[in-house]
Amino acid sequence: MATSSLVDTTVRAQNLTVSIGSREIIHDVSFEIPQGDSLALVGESGSGKTVTSRVFTGLLTRIGGRVTSGAAMIAGLDM
Repeated sequence: MATSSLVDTTVRAQNLTVSIGSREIIHDVSFEIPQGDSLALVGESGSGKTVTSRVFTGLLTRIGGRVTSGAAMIAGLDM
């Protein structure tokens, strides 16, 4: 069984919760994308795909959002 670590993980969300104002938009999302792999975010309109992407691109604050718990990392660096 393979184990993952921050060393070999390009993108990682761990128990990520995001709020905009007093409203929780994303709750307890976790995933890992190892180097060389990809991930597709699929869901209904309003399910949090764009907000999740904004966490990793540094654009979350532009819409008044903040990470309220959990972690979002790219190559081991906290986003």
